[in-house]
Amino acid sequence: MNTEISEDEMELIIYDNSSWGLLEALTPSQRIKLFANTNKNFIKERDGRGGKVKYVEGWYIKQVMNVVFDYKWSNNITGHTITKDEVIVWGNVSADFGNNDIHTQSSFGESAIHYYKCDKIKKVADACKQDKSVCKLHTCEQTVSIGDDLKAAHTDMIKKASNIWGIAMDIYSKRTEGT
Repeated sequence: MNTEISEDEMELIIYDNSSWGLLEALTPSQRIKLFANTNKNFIKERDGRGGKVKYVEGWYIKQVMNVVFDYKWSNNITGHTITKDEVIVWGNVSADFGNNDIHTQSSFGESAIHYYKCDKIKKVADACKQDKSVCKLHTCEQTVSIGDDLKAAHTDMIKKASNIWGIAMDIYSKRTEGT
């Protein structure tokens, strides 16, 4: 494996004098793994607020963290808030850059709150009139699972904090291939 970072790869690394020391703390192998272009097999696409957006799933980010930092990383939630439409989680991701040289990135994550669909509830209500054993107590305003929404926001926080170190930066930086 080539342990040098090419000029094209270095272009992805945005640093100033204060963060250069952080980059130097990484081994050449860690730098390559952090700043490597994301394997196209793991890039997904979905509708977002500004049109189609590319992303990687949370497990991918966690696996890259495991490989780069030899499982020596952790995260913690320092707070959260729940609104009518979304949950927001903020916290830290810490990693051992070697020899117990721990670095921490802070970020937030968000997830939309998922509600039961009213058309599904109407079907259940109609079925309930005929067979009481299928009755559900859900309403259109009832959330499916705030816990699941918080887990999604937590994963989003890990993704955003880890991206600061370079993981999947090629897809989250709005760079286009060949530029």
